[in-house]
Amino acid sequence: MKWYHELYLSPNLTGSEAYLHWLAERGWSIRPVYLIVLSDMRDGQLEILPLPLLRMFRRMNREYDVIGMAKGYYHARTLAAKIISDVYEQTGGCDAKTFFLEKMRQSFSEAEEGKAKTEQEKGKEL
Repeated sequence: MKWYHELYLSPNLTGSEAYLHWLAERGWSIRPVYLIVLSDMRDGQLEILPLPLLRMFRRMNREYDVIGMAKGYYHARTLAAKIISDVYEQTGGCDAKTFFLEKMRQSFSEAEEGKAKTEQEKGKEL
């Protein structure tokens, strides 16, 4: 799973973000947790998936880009609506999939550039 660096979390979730990542990576769910992910469908935007469903998808080698987490389906729907609203405010459109893919790509390239700089600086010190 790839996680959006500014993960949307519903206010009723308890536990640190690291703990929630840990639960999700293992497909464990102590409570009814839902992930909001970018849709695999060509014309889809977001999907709401229950956390235990990821165990099955992991066996099928499917990867997801996680944008948000919520406790309970009602809160997941509300959070998905907030995500679309935020995208609309920032872009003037509702293409959340393209928006988040671009943001995640930028974040990944910035992280790679940071690693390369650090390695260069270490090489100069030696």
